[in-house]
Amino acid sequence: MVRPKPWVMEAPIYRPRTYRGIVARLDMNESPNPPPEHVLRAAERELARMNRYPDVEIMEALVEALADYAEVGREEVLPAAGSDMVIRAIFDAYVDRGDGVCFPRYGFAMYSIYSRLTGARPRLLDMSIVGDEFRVREEELEDLGGCRVFFIDRPNNPTGSPLVDAGLLRGMVEEYGETLFVVDEAYYEYYGETLKDLALGHGNVIVTRTLSKAFGLASMRVGYAIAREEALDPLRRALPPFPITRPSAAAAIAALEDRGYVYEHVRQVGQLKSLVYGRVREMGARPYRSRANFLLIEMPVEGVERKLRERGVAVRPTVLGERWIRVTMGTRGEVDLFLNALEEVLGERT
Repeated sequence: MVRPKPWVMEAPIYRPRTYRGIVARLDMNESPNPPPEHVLRAAERELARMNRYPDVEIMEALVEALADYAEVGREEVLPAAGSDMVIRAIFDAYVDRGDGVCFPRYGFAMYSIYSRLTGARPRLLDMSIVGDEFRVREEELEDLGGCRVFFIDRPNNPTGSPLVDAGLLRGMVEEYGETLFVVDEAYYEYYGETLKDLALGHGNVIVTRTLSKAFGLASMRVGYAIAREEALDPLRRALPPFPITRPSAAAAIAALEDRGYVYEHVRQVGQLKSLVYGRVREMGARPYRSRANFLLIEMPVEGVERKLRERGVAVRPTVLGERWIRVTMGTRGEVDLFLNALEEVLGERT
């Protein structure tokens, strides 16, 4: 038997969840709304050409649409199959076995998984609760000399917090010029704050984004990186020749060119977060402020995620512990189902 790399075998296998019996899917941070008709029609037109690889024209149109949306130059944006693929390309292009990779202790799972697959040395940055937000402890940021790549998701998943102040990050970027800083802005549309200018002003910063969340294109797998051309060039070499399908590219172009539905979705998410935040506090649970499309909630008892699932409501367990759940803002109907089920679960204590 041919032996695989031992550090690869230490990485977990991702297994999709089943939704049999689930009536409220609030665990994956997706948009609950299908994309509008103009996006569906654009993808459908390209389905008839699925026998052909994507050509330069459709990829150039996608780059143009992304650059226009992000307000950057064409050479400063790079699309790929979801921001996951961008992150994987960063590991392939910049990280060797044994390199130090720094990221929040509670953060996007792929940072840890790709670190293991690469044979890198992960350094987990501890976090503290400040008020109703999470922050990376400042002492964790005082010496990054051993970090080849520093990942920070702003806002963070699963906490919804920015984690590190923008001003502090700017100082770190300038002090540690040999460290690549990757700012994951998967939830940018909900937060509204971006560090793209930091990426365009420094060759050691890459911003990653996705159309899987607010744009409602999770299954189409379209993400992108924003950076200076010299920082993106290694990623272009690391990506496969056709990282995005024709229907995915067409759907993304249509969504980016007529994106009013995205702004309406973001507005609705804001309203639902306020509703859920207030209601769960009344039930005796502790929600945390979130700049994303979900809320992290600390429950007064354990086992809430399992009991909600038994009632047809899927929420996400988290690495913080048995009392913590992450709840995506779905439709108003789904949110009402969650609140009613949670009230029932917590009422069992009395």
